[in-house]
Amino acid sequence: MPLSKDILEFIAQFGNTWNLNVNSECEKYFESCHAAADSPSDTLKVDKAVSYGPDPRHRLDVVYFHGGGFRAGDNDISPHIHGNIGKYFAKHGMICILATYRLLPEARYPSGIEDITSALKWTKDNIASYNGDPTNVFPIGQSAGGAHVAMALFTGSLEENNVVPRGIMLQSAPLWYDLSQERRRANMVEYYSTTDEQEILAKAALGAFNATHIAQWPEIFLSVGEFDAQEIVLGNLMFLESFLRKRKRVARFEVLKGQNHISYALAIDVEGDEVGPRILDWVWDCSIR
Repeated sequence: MPLSKDILEFIAQFGNTWNLNVNSECEKYFESCHAAADSPSDTLKVDKAVSYGPDPRHRLDVVYFHGGGFRAGDNDISPHIHGNIGKYFAKHGMICILATYRLLPEARYPSGIEDITSALKWTKDNIASYNGDPTNVFPIGQSAGGAHVAMALFTGSLEENNVVPRGIMLQSAPLWYDLSQERRRANMVEYYSTTDEQEILAKAALGAFNATHIAQWPEIFLSVGEFDAQEIVLGNLMFLESFLRKRKRVARFEVLKGQNHISYALAIDVEGDEVGPRILDWVWDCSIR
């Protein structure tokens, strides 16, 4: 059963317009959806504020990396978000780690790469104590979180630190930047500490992929929303073309019907959610190969 007509109409009203106001409206709307359906459980164990490094942002709650445009976001931006994601996977027998990372204005490239690598190293070293399997780790990066996960893989940081996971899911990740957008350009100039647009794009996920020589490749699953921002869609399509040329195969790619840049993540564990089950199926499929 898909999401309700009311939810789909709420998402569709914004089209593919994406800005801070749309982001805020989506967060408030889906928080209300989760709050209305909230049913406390005595069977889910949650460990909060576990640290994987020295920075205050180096926290693991219970590997999902939230979005936020390199400048915002957290594991608990509201009482139910992004806890809805941890709750959903825990209910289906998985250990879910919600991880955050350093943000602008303090963050500077390659801090995202370092933070993803550190979080996955912590996971590999510690997940067995939670009855998890360190050989079956699946980081999911949404939006900016996906960009950091991709850069950590393609620059070779995960391989060098022996933490290449079984599979990686990139959800609406900005793999390429449209630097003609004022806010995007300002954030990327600050993050990469340069005004040289060629240097910025070379260090972005797509540029890192084109230059990569890594030997260990996880399964890669990309997705975008039907109403995702044009920059996100174009970057993913460019990546698919580059992936085909380099890897001689097509990366798994899915367009999430009726969804925008973040609605599918906010809607995980809402009645009618179809994205959570797709992730479960993908993880299971990768695990038995």
